Amino acid sequence: FVFFFSSRRRHTRYISVTGVQTCALPISKQIQDDLLYYYAKLNTGLLNIDLGNLNYALDQFIECIDFFGEIGNDKALISSYMNMGIVYDLLWDFENALDAYEQAAFISRNIDEKILFPKIIYNMGLTYINTQNYKEALSNFEEVLRDRKRVV
Repeated sequence: FVFFFSSRRRHTRYISVTGVQTCALPISKQIQDDLLYYYAKLNTGLLNIDLGNLNYALDQFIECIDFFGEIGNDKALISSYMNMGIVYDLLWDFENALDAYEQAAFISRNIDEKILFPKIIYNMGLTYINTQNYKEALSNFEEVLRDRKRVV
């Protein structure tokens, strides 16, 4: 019926499914399922990262942030901000990447979300390396290690 993809694999695997994924957008609108529509947009954004369509992916995540924020779906909002940060990183816009990661981390801390939080902090560390802020990068990586010990 509708396929959802959540990781960034090689784009060659997605060429054949991109049409299926983008078909979910009009289908979900046709059945008037806004939640399904915006989850499809989130996944379409992920696919477009892999395909190199970064500005399109960014637009998808921005729309998702507006919708998920409006309805209070914090987990999808965290994912949208985190993926927006990834796009900004790929565009070498490190200031906006850090802002997006900070938003994701803030929400994640508030709801005590344990799965994406370490990934967000790790991504922030990588961004700090790109800005040559090694002290902050180290701090982020140490936080990931502390968090892992707390969860295990």
